[in-house]
Amino acid sequence: MKKLFFFLFILGLTLNVNGQFRRIALLEEATNASCGPCAANNPHLQQFFEHNFGGVISVRYHSWWPGTDPMYSDNTADNRARINYYGINGVPTYTMDGVVKGMPSNPVQIADAMWNDISSASPFWIKVSANPEGTSYNVNVTVIVGDNVTATNLYLRTAVIERRIHFSSPPGTNGEKDFNDVMRKLLPNATGQALTNLTPGDTLNFSFSADIQHSWNVSDLAAVAWIQSDDTKEILQSNINIPTYVIQSNRSRAEIISGASVINTDYVLSNNNSDTIAVHLTPEVTLSDGWSFDMYYEGNPTDEINALVLPGDTLFFSSQITTDTSGSAAVGLYAQNLRDNYQYGFTSTYFGFIPKGKVLLIDADGANYESYYETALDSAKVEYTFLDRAYLSALGNDLLTRGFEAVYWNAGWGFPAFVQADLDFLTQFLDNGGRLFIGGQDIGWDVFDSGGSSNFQAAKDFYHNYLGATYIADNSGIHVLTGVDGDPITDGLAFNLRAVYSYYPEVIRPNGTGASTILKYSNSTQIGAVKNEGENFKTVYMGFGLEQVGTETARLQLVKNSLIWFGVLQPNSVSDETQTPQAFALEQNYPNPFNPTTTINYVIARSGVTNQPPELSVQLTIYDILGREVATLVNSKQAPGTYSVQFDASNLGSGIYFYTLRAGDFTSTKKMTLIK
Repeated sequence: MKKLFFFLFILGLTLNVNGQFRRIALLEEATNASCGPCAANNPHLQQFFEHNFGGVISVRYHSWWPGTDPMYSDNTADNRARINYYGINGVPTYTMDGVVKGMPSNPVQIADAMWNDISSASPFWIKVSANPEGTSYNVNVTVIVGDNVTATNLYLRTAVIERRIHFSSPPGTNGEKDFNDVMRKLLPNATGQALTNLTPGDTLNFSFSADIQHSWNVSDLAAVAWIQSDDTKEILQSNINIPTYVIQSNRSRAEIISGASVINTDYVLSNNNSDTIAVHLTPEVTLSDGWSFDMYYEGNPTDEINALVLPGDTLFFSSQITTDTSGSAAVGLYAQNLRDNYQYGFTSTYFGFIPKGKVLLIDADGANYESYYETALDSAKVEYTFLDRAYLSALGNDLLTRGFEAVYWNAGWGFPAFVQADLDFLTQFLDNGGRLFIGGQDIGWDVFDSGGSSNFQAAKDFYHNYLGATYIADNSGIHVLTGVDGDPITDGLAFNLRAVYSYYPEVIRPNGTGASTILKYSNSTQIGAVKNEGENFKTVYMGFGLEQVGTETARLQLVKNSLIWFGVLQPNSVSDETQTPQAFALEQNYPNPFNPTTTINYVIARSGVTNQPPELSVQLTIYDILGREVATLVNSKQAPGTYSVQFDASNLGSGIYFYTLRAGDFTSTKKMTLIK
């Protein structure tokens, strides 16, 4: 009886319970065909969109900067109006239901924003139909008012979009050829249709028309309508003239679960469209060893579901996960609509895990740079739990009770740097005696620049008071960093930053009595990293990503030594190699081939010989292919540690060269290629 009640409840919420309707989120984006970051991040947005269509629909506006964009030129007034409406001054930037979210760099985070909105109902339902007739594209919108409306200053806005525009060659300078959900025209205009004196039970009908332009592909047009409050910019409901659906379940999207247990989940997919939908449903599952997953349809286990769902009908199915004593499960149930020209679909996601270890590793970037932290934590033999930052809004309070001693936060080069759910969790964690290590590029810019997506007071306070940093500049212009003598984390450390992505290493300075410098940019007074010790917390903050640190030895030292300073590891629980390298090494230069500069990294080790002097004579020499010495990069005494040297071959010709490191009894030679 309980199961039947659950299905009736979900079905009712999907359609109409007490005047409330299923909410469809609207994603709007500002982009440009000559914007490099747009080309890098739009695939993330599209990956999300294609797998969440129905929970969200989208309209994308093209800006007048930084360069050429014919889709902006086709409708300058409407594009400007919507971008200026949100005060957007950087691209790409996306909004979800009228709230500016920042750069669309992480599909999981975008999905989290969608789920936060569609988990609540709307007092409105919108029906949209559209068809071309002669030289006009006609749109009919019906607004059904199901409940009392408390929002004020409401407008119905309608957009004609072209679902995909393909160019045979890039129309701008960023290399993009395909552009999705491009806004072609706002109806009746950019302001929209005012909605006043709304009463439950009202049904309002509107008709709009747009002149079809020669640049439009009429067969690929669609109409999107939404209701928005100009007082708050919140979008209360949206819809499109294409059938949509979502998958509802009786389980949270993310949860901490018990070991050796069975997780049963029931699902429904309701068709509240006027057209039949053809659904192809497949699971996308990642399980830890010893875990199992099964999907059931009509009482039988199955690997896929193919079904026609008539208007008003509902598809029922279920799943079962069997856990081991540790590990996690990430489950996506992807339901494609085969009758959609692009076969977009909706994915029901679930993440369940069993926490382990003293460290919580959070990925806030979405570009897989967390692997550098995983390697370092594994090297330190520290157990950890990995979690995507998007789940903090659902799991934050529960995570605070799990006894984690330290959080390692992979910010990478992703935006927003912080959302409120991040700060809610982190401040409580640190106030309760936690430790935090965070590294990422452009965090300070995102928090303190007016164009940043984390430009709000709570983020500024966290940056100053918890990270112990004052933001100085967006880009140091220097890519070599050195440690501070006597610092427990960076003493003897030196490394180059590498070009994982464009360089914008942050310039900061310590803020507060408990904050101190731990990394400086070489041959300057600029600071790149600080540590901070509060009354009962500790933080380490680097204004660049761990993935940008040029050598594995340096990355391991930063993480291991911070674990020791945090008290997660005892100094004698880690090999002396954590503090002082035990093996000499000469690494391959990077980049190679090069023109005209390259970086050479090497390690001076403590050999274990009791009478070894504290410093060794070190020579790093460059030879041409005939064995002639062409440059001496190092000729001095150096203490054990990791070093980086830049070689400038501007005065040399193309060809093969060799570089040799001599330190005590150690000698090593490697080959490099100069191409001009």
